[in-house]
Amino acid sequence: MSRRFLIRTFVALAVLFASALFASSARASEMIAQNPVPTLGTNDFQFEDGYVDWIYAGSFLHADLVGTLVLNNTSGSCARMRLDYLYKGPIVYTYYGGEVCAPDGGKHKWDVDIENDNPWTNVDNVKVSIETKTGSHGWQILDSAYSSPQPPSDKVRLHSDEADFGDNYWSWVTMETTGSGTMYWNRADGNAYTPRLMGTLWLWMGGCTRMHLTYKDENGRVLADKYGGEACPNDFDLHPYTVDLSPYTGTSIRSVTVNIQEQGLHNGPYADLGPSYAQTVYIDYLK
Repeated sequence: MSRRFLIRTFVALAVLFASALFASSARASEMIAQNPVPTLGTNDFQFEDGYVDWIYAGSFLHADLVGTLVLNNTSGSCARMRLDYLYKGPIVYTYYGGEVCAPDGGKHKWDVDIENDNPWTNVDNVKVSIETKTGSHGWQILDSAYSSPQPPSDKVRLHSDEADFGDNYWSWVTMETTGSGTMYWNRADGNAYTPRLMGTLWLWMGGCTRMHLTYKDENGRVLADKYGGEACPNDFDLHPYTVDLSPYTGTSIRSVTVNIQEQGLHNGPYADLGPSYAQTVYIDYLK
């Protein structure tokens, strides 16, 4: 089953659920990561085709689990899924899925769709486990895997007549960088994120230039404007400048707009090259 199919199938329900849950905070919920879960268990008790959807609502996070429980040749035995929320190692909360039991010795499958209604302000991992119960034995963990709320990175590439931002390779054929820089959504403490922009700023004209990062929430409200260091070539040759910026951390960041600024004549104020040269990247999994 493809990743995109799973997204289309479950994202609407997840968003509706999360929106209702956080309506009082007026903060929209975003799916920021969808992590595959490896097949867990044995031939008799198995969890397969599993994914963890991480839902982010400001300082709150929760994980939704989907997949399939398979019981084969396990007449009378039962299984269930378990989610342990972790923060800096210890378990802070445990959530159990519904119990399923094999009526006979055949092969039986049940859909798993666990939407946790207990968001947490401090969580950095979730442990996904399949538990079994056979005969007179109580519930026991058979197998486990881990999933972290890490959003995928975004490619950033800017081109203008005065400056470029991208990778550290330059093409004299196209007269622009050959690839993209990267925005990483690094996790901080307390469910905050620190976007980190890495790449190369290319300049071939005199004057000073710098990167401009604008951070916004889900309503488009500006949270912060941050700037990179000045790059001031003293001639009209091509000059590369390494960019590694992570100046702002927050729990409400939904997007970052990346722009290039140039300084006006005679050491005047800096100004963006313009919106047509900018690129906005989002923490959402559905970019």
